[in-house]
Amino acid sequence: MMSPAPSTNRSSEECIDHVSSLDSPTPNAFIGAEAYIVLQLPDAMLPTSTKWLIDSGANHHFTNNVAAIITPTPIFLLVRVANGFVLQAVSIGSVLLKTITNGTFTRFVVTDVHYVPAMPRKLLFNS
Repeated sequence: MMSPAPSTNRSSEECIDHVSSLDSPTPNAFIGAEAYIVLQLPDAMLPTSTKWLIDSGANHHFTNNVAAIITPTPIFLLVRVANGFVLQAVSIGSVLLKTITNGTFTRFVVTDVHYVPAMPRKLLFNS
């Protein structure tokens, strides 16, 4: 696990405002370079779960299960969670998910899921 980033004593809202104020490169410009993604996750360091959480504060999908990634592509991306810890995404790919609603099973593929080994929860972003 990577070391926590230096503390700035900012709230998660201030962090998001700060990152939003920075000049934005084109999409995927950070692949292969150092980058930060700010997640607003009050319970980001809870124990690993087999369930996925829907997180409107996240800006990418994340999994901690490498076996779930279909056709992974190596990447290097640093992810900063709300408590200041910085975690590393090491690959990106698709994940097959199954849901059940009113007794009916549905399978679907989620694309662009980042594999972060130290991420304690699996997250689906919802914007």
